[in-house]
Parts: sequence; structure tokens; C-alpha cells
Amino acid sequence: MFFYIFVGQALMFDNFVLRLVTNALILGAMGALLYMDGMKTGEEDVAYAEIAHSRQQDGQDIPKQERDRCFHTLKGLFSVLVGMLPLVLIALALALTAQVQRYHLGGLPSWLESYRTRQDIGIALAYYNETVPMGVTDVLRIIVRLLLFPYVNIVGTEVPMHLLWLERFSPLLVLLVPMAYAGGYALGPKARAAVHGSIAADHKRRVRRDRKERKRRRTKEPTQLV
Repeated sequence: MFFYIFVGQALMFDNFVLRLVTNALILGAMGALLYMDGMKTGEEDVAYAEIAHSRQQDGQDIPKQERDRCFHTLKGLFSVLVGMLPLVLIALALALTAQVQRYHLGGLPSWLESYRTRQDIGIALAYYNETVPMGVTDVLRIIVRLLLFPYVNIVGTEVPMHLLWLERFSPLLVLLVPMAYAGGYALGPKARAAVHGSIAADHKRRVRRDRKERKRRRTKEPTQLV
């Protein structure tokens, strides 16, 4: 979110294809980072679970805190849902109260102030002075649009109905990229299996290298003559 506060406007191009590509790449990059982080955490939890299982096989008691530290299939999903819950609730509140946003006219220039007292055009000019106070929905909209800045850039701000549907689906969109962490975490066992496979392959290479070295040494030993 903070990244888009500074660079979000710079990615608001007039060309739709360019907006789509650049913002989709950024969303993909963020998702990839979360995916790799989730896989790393999942692999570490699997390794911790292996240690805990080994200790349990030796008859040691595993405290609940350490059992919670072990890998669980839905642990990544649960972490994402709990961590994103406040933002999802904010997005849900906006989704339930959002309406088509209508723009109002701004203030009058100073040189027209003298015409406001004229009966023939004063009523028409008074329309320009109508102000709409900022409400709770407006505050929620600011927060949610900062969270969904890439999607706002893709949709654009020209069509109010597009933004309305974006706000209606904001609870799901807020979770879309963070769910990459849950997906990566679920692959923790595969990542750990790859580590074991790498260790086993390295061990086999060392065994073959040692075997070749011993064979080479035997061939170099001089033959004893009788």
C-alpha cells in the first residue's frame, strides 16, 4: 500500500493495455515474493516438525507451543485470514455501503461573486456552492482504494460503475495477492523433500568421488615383485 502511495499515480497511463501490463506485473511480483516467503516458512516449519517428531519418538514430551510451531496444512491460510481480517472488514464495510460516486461542481471564481445577489442568476450560481461533507463511506473508500491501487489503475477512473463494482468485490481483491503466501506455505513439504533430495544427491556424489579416489590410489600402488 505504501509503495503505491508514492508510485501509484505514475502508473496511471492513458493507454489501457499499458496500464494492464504494468500493474499486472507489479501484482505478480508482489504475489511471487509472498509465495516464496510462504514456501520458505512452510519448509522451516516442516523441518521443525521433523525434529519434534524425532524427539517424540525418543519419548520426550512436546509442549503445545512447539507443536503449534510445526507445519500444518491450513496454517498459511489461517495466518493470511487473521492478518488480513481488519482490512477485509474495512473492505466489507465499503462493499455494503458503496454507491455510484457522483461528482459535484466546484466553487465559483471570485469575479462571479457579485452576481450571486442577482435574482435572475443567483439561484443558478448557488448550485456551485453546494458542499458534500465527507462521511464514513468516503474514509473507507480512501483506505480501500489505496489497498487496491493496482486494480484501480487497471479499471481506470473514467467510468463510475466500474469503480463501484471494484468496491463491491474489494473484500476478495484485498485477499487475492496475500493468498499467494498461503499457497506457498502449503508447498512446504515439497520444498523440504527437495532439500532432502539435494542432500541425498550430494551424498551420492561424495561417495562416488571417494570411490573413484580410492580406485585411483590402488592403481598407482607399485606391484611387489617376488
